[in-house]
Amino acid sequence: MLVVGLFILVYTAKFVIFLLLIRQTYYFLQFILFRFSEGKIYLWLSTNPPVTLLLSFLLVIFLGTILLMLPVSSNNNRVTPFVDALFTATSATCVTGLTVLPTGSHFSLFGQIVILLLIQTGGLGIMTLSTAFALLLGRSINLKLKNVMINVMGGTTRINIFQLLKNIVIATAIIEACGAIILLTKFAQD
Repeated sequence: MLVVGLFILVYTAKFVIFLLLIRQTYYFLQFILFRFSEGKIYLWLSTNPPVTLLLSFLLVIFLGTILLMLPVSSNNNRVTPFVDALFTATSATCVTGLTVLPTGSHFSLFGQIVILLLIQTGGLGIMTLSTAFALLLGRSINLKLKNVMINVMGGTTRINIFQLLKNIVIATAIIEACGAIILLTKFAQD
């Protein structure tokens, strides 16, 4: 709530209405998933891994679209049109590299960080990231999530899914760090 209060002080009334709309959408979805359907929709989603994966990608794209539409995401402090933000978020999450707006000149540092996080989320996979964060926090993975991960990664139960996830995240971090160092030395020379 403190963050929302700070945004209210900084931005215009349109932005406040936008934040209220996001909050109300969250409460509406929570009502539909848990109270209205008596948890049946949530149970159905948790037992269907492909549907859960699809909806998680759609949720990430939706959140990315909302974040890219915020005035703080653009250099001119204006709202990015919905279709442009949706296309950019979808392209970043699906790691296609297509854009309709020049990323370097249209988006601010905040917008570029959002796009980078969408690329990371899409590249590593949502289920991979959520399981890796759970492992990082030291939480145990229940059997249902383990089965979902095996299904998503196309593996068999003989594969140690936790070791595989660890290797994926570590290899990605090392490769990206090496790339960042190489680019940093190149840019520092210019």
